[in-house]
Amino acid sequence: MVNFKTIALSCAAAAAVAVSAPAVAGVKTKAVNYGDLDLSTAKGQARLQTRIKGAIKQVCGNPRALSLPEKTDLARCEANAMASAMQNIERTIARYKESKRLASNQAAPVVGN
Repeated sequence: MVNFKTIALSCAAAAAVAVSAPAVAGVKTKAVNYGDLDLSTAKGQARLQTRIKGAIKQVCGNPRALSLPEKTDLARCEANAMASAMQNIERTIARYKESKRLASNQAAPVVGN
């Protein structure tokens, strides 16, 4: 059975970075599944990073960003989204490692006759 754990990635669209209620309407989110990854390994963590980067491209992506201001907004969105995601990733990996450590420390049941 696959465990579909997710990290929610969100980023305010560059055009909606106003300090008012309309900014909330410009927030885009993307769920990133990691339930199939072993986050206690470098390989699992790297795979999660790849998924996060792909989600950031989807959340912030503007394939028509041709002008310098558009490219700047895109870069800012991606940097902000990655900074936000890194906080979530670090907490998620720490929780994952702790739960795995606790599970490995539990004594196996003793069976006798």
